Amino acid sequence: MHTLDKIVVHIIAGILTFIIAGYIIFVGSICMMDKAATTGQTAETIIVLTGGEKRVEEGAALFKEKAAPTLFISGVHLSVKPAEIVPMLSYASRKCCVTLGHKAGDTFSNALESKEWIMKNDYSSLYLVTANYHMVRSVFLFKLVMPGVKIVPHPVFLEGFSVYDFQFWLVSLKEYAKLYLGLLQAATHRVIPWP
Repeated sequence: MHTLDKIVVHIIAGILTFIIAGYIIFVGSICMMDKAATTGQTAETIIVLTGGEKRVEEGAALFKEKAAPTLFISGVHLSVKPAEIVPMLSYASRKCCVTLGHKAGDTFSNALESKEWIMKNDYSSLYLVTANYHMVRSVFLFKLVMPGVKIVPHPVFLEGFSVYDFQFWLVSLKEYAKLYLGLLQAATHRVIPWP
């Protein structure tokens, strides 16, 4: 084998090792995620990312506990109106404090849409509500577009979703691949610097 071939093989082996090790760490971070870890931490608003089971319900529960005075739900379909969401929240008296974002279609645009909301309201901290498997990528992208904002993760756990479930490995592998796509997306989109 020529020296150049050896170098190429070593580079490929190094990249594969990095990707596999990263996936192991990624899976470990999902398994070790704990809602209790955020107990005692405070934030000025709650942001829910749509696209998965129980996310809105979990955000609503957090809002109902008065963890924060406002709730922003990002990535809501254009056909959904506030009046449809408020009954789900079970406390119409606070409907003034619930805002729906209709601009986002993926996690990166969730971060950008949420940034607009944060800047508009002059907040410096937020609870981020999304699925536990989606949290790592979400926090990364939110910190990328809002480096000066404190993010308190509030993961949603789905029943039966564990390492003993084949679906866990499919979803986590897909999410890990999306993490790299998110890096590429973030690198190719114009990110407005945080003031």
